[in-house]
Amino acid sequence: MTFFWRTFILLLLAFSSICVYTPKALGQWIEPAVSVEGAEEGILSPAEAETLSRRMTELVRSYDPHVELKPPLHPVDLRIVLDVVDSRGGVPVADMLVRAFRPVYGSDSDTSIFQALDKGIEVDKEMNGTLSWELSTLPNVPFLHKLYYYLTISLALYYDSLGMEGGELLWKKLEDATLQISGAEMRSQESSYSYPAGDIIPLIRTPRMGLFREIWAEYHRLVLDQLTTSPMDIPDRLTAIVRKLLTIRSDSPDFPMVRLFADTKSKEILKLYESFADAQKRQYYPILSQLVPTLTRP
Repeated sequence: MTFFWRTFILLLLAFSSICVYTPKALGQWIEPAVSVEGAEEGILSPAEAETLSRRMTELVRSYDPHVELKPPLHPVDLRIVLDVVDSRGGVPVADMLVRAFRPVYGSDSDTSIFQALDKGIEVDKEMNGTLSWELSTLPNVPFLHKLYYYLTISLALYYDSLGMEGGELLWKKLEDATLQISGAEMRSQESSYSYPAGDIIPLIRTPRMGLFREIWAEYHRLVLDQLTTSPMDIPDRLTAIVRKLLTIRSDSPDFPMVRLFADTKSKEILKLYESFADAQKRQYYPILSQLVPTLTRP
């Protein structure tokens, strides 16, 4: 190969690398669906509800924790419902439901990776649609701090299902956030399910969290993504994963990520269990039912 062509190829590879790793706001890889409820009760006018929904969508799309990651294979499906239940001095008070979903590869299905219900949040309906998202410059507003946390943990769990590197960077961002976000401010009020930063962030660097992240990746990559290619292996793989979760719960009963797994995956595990042969149900029920008590005894 001549010197000219060798140089040309090296320059081309360098340029391609720059293109691939060009930083981009992670929010641009999110497909947010934001709905605002409360206009029917007269707390917001229909126009105010529409404006709030639009501004929330712009806010999510501008989200950028300032880490360089390759784009996901598919956009992150994020759904937010703001149920405006009251008004304090003209400021809407809402219950915020956040849910994130990941595709199941090899199928047309998706799977829930995070959900949280946060009650009684004051939402500034005049907020700007975009922010810098640097915590040091983020307005000192609990609603924005919570939104930052929920977006970051959703993407961290999404990346962990594809590869550990991206998730590691996002978990590190959450860990850094403890310097600027207080646990008390982030705690939710009377939520049916919630995973506040004050409970989860201190656990990020613990061995339990590392083990959970491995289990989380195994469940998505070795169970869900293999449903069509290795269906016969699913019962053994699923049961092995649940055994690991039960061991964590036995050692650390208050570890919140096992509850997160059960809350987000129980319906899915029930559906998988129902597809087992009768003999497999008898074999695996004693283990699986400890995590998902709603399973039907064979």
